[in-house]
Amino acid sequence: MGEPLAEAHSILDELIAGSYESVFGRFDEVLQKGLPVESLRSSWETVVAQCGPYQSVAQEKSFDHEGMDVVLFALQFETAGMLARIVFQEGRIAGLHFSPVPPEEHAKFGLREA
Repeated sequence: MGEPLAEAHSILDELIAGSYESVFGRFDEVLQKGLPVESLRSSWETVVAQCGPYQSVAQEKSFDHEGMDVVLFALQFETAGMLARIVFQEGRIAGLHFSPVPPEEHAKFGLREA
């Protein structure tokens, strides 16, 4: 695996492009069992349906947590902000999570109000 931040950007690019099989192929065994490719596709498409098209990464941060590399993105979509957390362990994606940013916290994450 390359540098975690670059890897996370690559994963985000693949999600935006709809390359769900490629992202799924980077999952570790545990995540592959817990998040099948169809669920990954459905999750991303739900985010886009609720928030509008992806626009940019407003903030990013990477750090080590208990031997895992963690990347956090504040993502700007057309109508809302989302936080993305991508966790890497031994070069594989061990966690992928999206959560909404409450409107009152948009400025804290460099997101614009929709």
